[in-house]
Amino acid sequence: MIDTGAWDEFGEEGKASYFENMSARNPAGRIGTPGEIADGVLFAMTSRFLTGTTLHIDGGEPLT
Repeated sequence: MIDTGAWDEFGEEGKASYFENMSARNPAGRIGTPGEIADGVLFAMTSRFLTGTTLHIDGGEPLT
């Protein structure tokens, strides 16, 4: 789960409550940020020795 504007329609309280619940379920213990996704993408784009792999940027939560 990533904290983007998509969750803003829950309202400030609703979003905070939902994120608190989801954070408790995530092995990282928190919600991810768009910057963390961007860091992974930049790593994959700039690593000249990285081939044929999947980066799971999900805080440990399966995304299937």
